[in-house]
Parts: sequence; C-alpha cells; structure tokens
Amino acid sequence: MSRQKTINKHEFRTNTRDARRHPVYIFASIGFDLIFFTITHSEFTRGRRNIKLTHNPNPKDKKAVYFHPVPIRQHKDTLSNRRKDFVLSPEDFKQMQEYMDIPKK
Repeated sequence: MSRQKTINKHEFRTNTRDARRHPVYIFASIGFDLIFFTITHSEFTRGRRNIKLTHNPNPKDKKAVYFHPVPIRQHKDTLSNRRKDFVLSPEDFKQMQEYMDIPKK
C-alpha cells in the first residue's frame, strides 16, 4: 500500500457529525480525511481544558471562544462546505501550531 500525501489546508467548516454543529479549523488533509481542531465556547471538552483564542473567528459572534487542542481526523463527507466568513488571526494561528500533530488512524 502506498503512503498517502499530507496536504496543508487553512479553512473553516462545520462538523455535521456533531449534534451541536461546532465550527472546525482544518489544517491538513490526507486522502479523503481532514485533520482539524474543534472551535467551541466551552472552557472544557471531555474533561480536558480548551485553549482560549484571542479573537473570535466568527465576526458575527463576540463571545470568548476556545479550541480543543486534540487534532481530530475525520472523513471529508462529515463536514459542511467551506465557511468563508470565518477568519483566524495570526496570533491564534501561532498558538494552534503548537498542537498541529497529524494523528494516525
């Protein structure tokens, strides 16, 4: 079996598999899978502390937001179309880079 190539991406989508439809920040893709962080308003997710972002990526929302620091690998069909209205600030991108490890399947 050949090794699949990792492609860097920088985009937002909505997780349709999640009941609350949280936005996600996609930073890589491998084949049909996308690797992303979940964006949430909650300070904790599954007993783990989330990392606070300095700016909310959603310009219509002024509440504090966090990202779940564990990368998730999921098939691209479980995510919605690209959200072009969301923007990640350069400070938040540098903060996320520390946690951008590609999970194995």
